[in-house]
Amino acid sequence: MSALAGVMLGVAPTFYILFSDQFDVSVMITVVYFVTMHACFVLLGMLNLARAMAHKLPLF
Repeated sequence: MSALAGVMLGVAPTFYILFSDQFDVSVMITVVYFVTMHACFVLLGMLNLARAMAHKLPLF
């Protein structure tokens, strides 16, 4: 799951920057995407850690 999160944080913004016409806008959108997705992945990891500590199966 961590590998998938790393790919999503790295590949999607790179493609957006490479194939966008306006560089400034694409960098701004990439930063917003990275911060938002990173926060979502951290919160999902914290949720699964709490579930693992409660001896429950993780959510995928």
